[in-house]
Amino acid sequence: MPERDPPTSFNIRFARTTDVTELARLFGELGYQIPSDVLAERLAAFVGAGEQVLVADDGSGSNRLLGVATLHATPVLHRAGPVARVTALVVDAIRRGRGIG
Repeated sequence: MPERDPPTSFNIRFARTTDVTELARLFGELGYQIPSDVLAERLAAFVGAGEQVLVADDGSGSNRLLGVATLHATPVLHRAGPVARVTALVVDAIRRGRGIG
């Protein structure tokens, strides 16, 4: 069995408007080429609607993101509260396999 890289140290936080360029880069790794200005508008609307965008960073203060996940809260009839769905998940290609996802 091949050895894997050791886990990466990272922080999880909510996305900020200053993350848009990095978010566009990460979504590009999934094949979604979205201009930063369009993504900024979508991010504002998404968060304004109460949805969540979580990002992983290495805590160094650099602007480079390690990954992103988008979450939707959905009310369902059979539970007392909403459930969350992950609708996008991408980890930077050079950081995959290190426990970030």
